[in-house]
Amino acid sequence: MILYTPQIQRRPEKRKVRVSAGRNRRTTLIALLKIMALLVAVFLVATGHVLCKSEVERLNRRALRLESDINSLGRKVANLQIRREEHMGKHILEQVRNLGIALRYPVAGQVRSIRASRRIEDLQDIGNPGEILLTRR
Repeated sequence: MILYTPQIQRRPEKRKVRVSAGRNRRTTLIALLKIMALLVAVFLVATGHVLCKSEVERLNRRALRLESDINSLGRKVANLQIRREEHMGKHILEQVRNLGIALRYPVAGQVRSIRASRRIEDLQDIGNPGEILLTRR
């Protein structure tokens, strides 16, 4: 016995193609979005790196400028100290003359020069190197 069925319901091939084409488009779009997101992230990281580098360079230039200013101010201070000492020395000699104090310059045997056996940098750990006391016993 053979059954004859004149009509078999089958899904049309076009519909299968459309579903798979829709899925392919969706996966392609998702992959494209992932790639775009990765490229955007790389671009943002590169831009941030360039901005940080430019900020570092700007700060380095400013530091050099400030260091130059500090050095020039140090030279000015040293020059002003020298001028102050010159003026104070003149005033001291004037006062000695005005008061009539019998002072004279030291004899060569009265002046002693002392050499430190260690460098000043080595004395930093024992205290203030400006407070060196010399006594004669």
